[in-house]
Amino acid sequence: MKTLLLFLFLFCLPGLGAQDNPVTNVTVRVSEEQDMVTITYNLARNSRIPFYTIAVNLSLDGIPLPNPVGLTGDLGSQVTAGLGKRIVWNALQDVTSLAGELKIDVVSNTSVSADGPTSCVPIKTLPVYAGIGGIAVTGLGLLVSGLSQQGEANTLYEVYSDNRNPTAAVYTSLSRDAHYEEANSKHKQGTWLSVGGGLTLAAGGASMVMRLLKINAYNRQCAAGEPTTYTLPRLQLNPAFPGAPGLALTYSF
Repeated sequence: MKTLLLFLFLFCLPGLGAQDNPVTNVTVRVSEEQDMVTITYNLARNSRIPFYTIAVNLSLDGIPLPNPVGLTGDLGSQVTAGLGKRIVWNALQDVTSLAGELKIDVVSNTSVSADGPTSCVPIKTLPVYAGIGGIAVTGLGLLVSGLSQQGEANTLYEVYSDNRNPTAAVYTSLSRDAHYEEANSKHKQGTWLSVGGGLTLAAGGASMVMRLLKINAYNRQCAAGEPTTYTLPRLQLNPAFPGAPGLALTYSF
């Protein structure tokens, strides 16, 4: 599948292609107190699978730890594809100590046939509504910041325009030329922020609404017992990098 980048704010989102094993780049970090284990991984994207079922297999000194209760995070059913998925294991809820050889496997129990996913499970819409709220906050924040920058630019330019004498008392901290340069700089920043905020609201909101419509249609088919398939919307807005600011809007064709 080819992806055309439409709009990028701050960072670019690397693509995730479908793979035989969708779980990749598993990393494990144990806390200094050896009581908490943080597991991160990437989950490849497949247009026919709306979500994955993720499990963690644990063993200590070769002895499996069945049904661990201290695991939280991106595991279980309905885990969506993406980068930087995170699981935290509160080890002391399952073992007395981590002394010994610890082995951790992150596995996906989701399979796909030629006709689509092997099972029909309704997809939760709450994350989509949360995403729409996040887009609104991000877009409005950019707009407000852009308008603020443009307001400061107008104030600086008014000082420059109203006081043509370079030796005027108002030019104590900044020279007249510096007022003009600063006004231009803030005006450009404000314009870019305002445009970015508008595009984030318009395009990001559209991509989330498209995803919500597809999920609702899938859930209706699932509830009616009809054959179900789910494909990701062509227009998508995703985080650029886990733990970093920025969004990437892509169109798949």
